[in-house]
Amino acid sequence: MLHTFLLASLALIIFLPAVNAQLFDAEVYAKRTFPFPNYRFYSRVNEPKIDSDVLNFGPAPTERDKVETAIYDALQLVMVTLAKIDQETTIFPDYSSRRDKGKVKRVIERLAGECLVGNSMLAKITIRTHDTMAPQGKGCGHDSVAYTFSYQDDLPRIVISPLGFKKRAYTTIRGVGGSYEDDPDHYVRCREIRAIGRVSVHMETLGSALLHKYMHFDHLMFDIYGKSIDDQELRGGRAAYGPSAVYNNLNKNLLSRTNPDSYSIYAVQVFWSEVCQFSFAAPQYPTDDVDPDCQSLSSLTGSDSSCVVQQKSRKRLRG
Repeated sequence: MLHTFLLASLALIIFLPAVNAQLFDAEVYAKRTFPFPNYRFYSRVNEPKIDSDVLNFGPAPTERDKVETAIYDALQLVMVTLAKIDQETTIFPDYSSRRDKGKVKRVIERLAGECLVGNSMLAKITIRTHDTMAPQGKGCGHDSVAYTFSYQDDLPRIVISPLGFKKRAYTTIRGVGGSYEDDPDHYVRCREIRAIGRVSVHMETLGSALLHKYMHFDHLMFDIYGKSIDDQELRGGRAAYGPSAVYNNLNKNLLSRTNPDSYSIYAVQVFWSEVCQFSFAAPQYPTDDVDPDCQSLSSLTGSDSSCVVQQKSRKRLRG
């Protein structure tokens, strides 16, 4: 009995590395139905808390269903990017300086955490839909998806606006049935973004917006560059949000390394290039930055379309 147990344990130990290696193999992506329902890249251990004001009742999917999926989608972006960053040489130079690749990888590794279970700091974040500590008029505007609050503290918050819940997902949302490819209301679809053919806002999800937000938290990221990863600006004052702003359009030697969307859009392109087995062309401005959920192009800010004015007006509030 003991002999059998030891042999089984040894077989498991030998087998696990092969399984883990397969998780990131391009052929695995290509063979699976899109998206990959219940596909797990990591053990769900360190995740943000979801506050009780994120509703868990009403028509499916509920707010909570969408946030739970977004948390998982954000870490999927991290894990796929981490798996591809060393070998990937064509996408990275469009977002960052080659000399920064080591530190960019450190940022991605920091989010992944040890043993690929998410950084323990992520578990200190609370996601909610209201923030009573935000001064009146200093919260999300009508074209906002989300904003970060108390980003310098040990217990930061992410507030998701009603617009944020219009954002789509990659992985299965609880309460949503049917075919992924026939559900454009809930899921980003390969055939849709392949038809566009370029990197665009249509590739983004609520999960990619959360990934942008994670970059803001100083306790998580500050020591890598000795400064905050904060929203930068292009020449002329345009915010460095959205595909066209960060794709070969931001100073890579000075600004890209500490601009959140330079990370989130890079991860989005790596992810969908792998999932859809497609090489996306450069984005066009303003076409590929126009978020269909935004109410006005004048306040468009791309991937999380959010809170640029509020970020400037209050030190502890970021878009």
